[in-house]
Amino acid sequence: FAFARSILCVVAMAVSVSASAAPLTPDQKVADFEQVVAMMRAGYGPVVYKSSAMGLDLETLRKAYLPRIQATKTNGEFYYEIVRFVAAFKDSHFGARL
Repeated sequence: FAFARSILCVVAMAVSVSASAAPLTPDQKVADFEQVVAMMRAGYGPVVYKSSAMGLDLETLRKAYLPRIQATKTNGEFYYEIVRFVAAFKDSHFGARL
């Protein structure tokens, strides 16, 4: 549970960046996305359960969302895809907001 709050905090900080912030480069977007994935891989407790019980595999979702992340044109689009990625886990204790 504490890890889920930590991820939420990190994602919330990332998505709270003002729309007037300098645009992220494609490499920065990918690096930020991969950091969220790495944090989930390292400490999101239900990751094994979600995979076996619900068919939500972290690596499969990462591969599905990476092209979406790379295709974003604005910071807002990028943050929206991060929110969608996190929401795919359908966990009421884990989320991101714009």
